[in-house]
Amino acid sequence: MRSALLVVLCLLASACTPEAGDELIHREPPVQPQRGQATEEYNHGPGDRVFFATDQSDLSEEARRTLERQARFLAFYPSIKVQIEGHADERGTREYNLALGQRRAEAVQTYLIALGVGAGRLSLVSYGKERPAALGSGDAIWRQNRRAVSLFILDASVPKNILPGYPR
Repeated sequence: MRSALLVVLCLLASACTPEAGDELIHREPPVQPQRGQATEEYNHGPGDRVFFATDQSDLSEEARRTLERQARFLAFYPSIKVQIEGHADERGTREYNLALGQRRAEAVQTYLIALGVGAGRLSLVSYGKERPAALGSGDAIWRQNRRAVSLFILDASVPKNILPGYPR
């Protein structure tokens, strides 16, 4: 029994190894400030998500500030690309929430482009209500799920140590 369990665990672990090429990771701030960037922003990172009001895709002031930090961060690393994921809470149909998630991702994309991030660096995907950040129902849960998340995509030209926790 133990041998079979050990074999299964080894197979599961080997299936989790990353493939060569671009890798998706969650953002953390670079290890040390560069080019005069504020230490405070560097230590706390640009933030990877913005939140939306119910049934809305308009950016709040807080969301704009987060995206401004992302744009400044991306200005330092022009080879980093970003996949913007749009999400919705569980209310509404699958089709409606996919469209709402798309509008949210597009709102983030539009603002980042206006801040000087090249359109070619940004890709969009909507998951609607299919990938909740929090499970359950109620205002507090729904608030966490109405979001857009920016995933940084690193290629071989980006130093692996700019983001703590990135595999070396």
